[in-house]
Amino acid sequence: EAMSLLLKYEWKGNIRELENTIQRAVLLSTSEVILPKNLYLETTDEDLQKFDSFRVGISVKEMEKTLIFKTLKEVHGNRTKAAKILGISMRTLRNKLREYREEDHSGSFVVGKNSQSE
Repeated sequence: EAMSLLLKYEWKGNIRELENTIQRAVLLSTSEVILPKNLYLETTDEDLQKFDSFRVGISVKEMEKTLIFKTLKEVHGNRTKAAKILGISMRTLRNKLREYREEDHSGSFVVGKNSQSE
C-alpha cells in the first residue's frame, strides 16, 4: 500500500525528495513494514491538528524549541533520530539544546510549562 502511494505521488522535487521521504518513513516506523501513515505525503486534517499546539502569536524561537523537545520525546531521547527527523545536524541539535539550557538558567527565554517538560 505504501509502495503504491510512492508510485502515484507527484514528486515536485527531485530524487532527493523521494529519498528523504523514505528515510523519514524508516525512522518513524515502529515496525519493519513502512505504512502509508509513515510517509506523510499529503496534508490531511489529522496532519493539521498536530500543529494546534502552535498558537498564533508564538515566536518562531518558541516553536522551534517546542518542536525539538516534542521530537526528542517521540524518539525517547534519541538525539540522532531526532536530528534526522528534524532535518538538522547533530551539532546543530546539540547547540540548540545547550542554548535552551543557558536561556532557561538565565530566565531570559521560557516556553510554556508543557513544552519544558517534553
